[in-house]
Amino acid sequence: MRLLFTALACWISVSLSAQELLIGDTYQGGIVFYLDDSGGGLIAAPSDQSGGAEWGCYELLIQGANDANIGAGNQNTIDIITGCSQPEIAAVLCSNLTLNGYDDWFLPSKAELNLMYVNLSLQGLGDFSVNNGPGTGLYWSSTQSDSDNAWEQNFNNGFQGNNAGKVNTNNVRAIRAFSAPPVLGCLDPNALNYDPDATEDDGSCLYSTLDYDGNGDGCVDGEDLLNFLQEYGQCD
Repeated sequence: MRLLFTALACWISVSLSAQELLIGDTYQGGIVFYLDDSGGGLIAAPSDQSGGAEWGCYELLIQGANDANIGAGNQNTIDIITGCSQPEIAAVLCSNLTLNGYDDWFLPSKAELNLMYVNLSLQGLGDFSVNNGPGTGLYWSSTQSDSDNAWEQNFNNGFQGNNAGKVNTNNVRAIRAFSAPPVLGCLDPNALNYDPDATEDDGSCLYSTLDYDGNGDGCVDGEDLLNFLQEYGQCD
């Protein structure tokens, strides 16, 4: 009868998993305002980058900068900077930002901007410019509507409009994206502590130094068990 051994080894396996992130948590340089299904999401800078910056390049249609969806803000920002040489505009302020150790900020798309409004501003989070008098509460998105206008959102009431002149001066709030952190563990299926859920090897693999196939016949059987007990002893 073929017998199955469990290796005689002793180790302590400690798994430290990051606390599950929630909307509103401070994380990686800002405030989490969106979480996707894969463990990533979006983070808003903790304060405005400007209280009055132009969208830029009035009367110029910027190629590519018209995507309104979640996940589009970064590419919109790249397209704006590529197609518009005007300095100190909203997209440039975000792209040039280095904050809390991160330098990959961008101007949010229309949908991303609304997520900030719903998940942060309406919850009293993020220190947005609202209810402070005329002209406040308006934030730029990176989503262009035509050569003269871009999408903005009023954080006093949530209204989004597509006829905000690019020469208008609105508030600017940068955001950045983050990916799910790797799951550290042993990736070698031959190791004693192989972790099938791990995505990145952390050098923790443990291997037995014992040769259970004592007679060299290619399998672990009763004869090997007897040889093992004779060599290493047995429990009383």
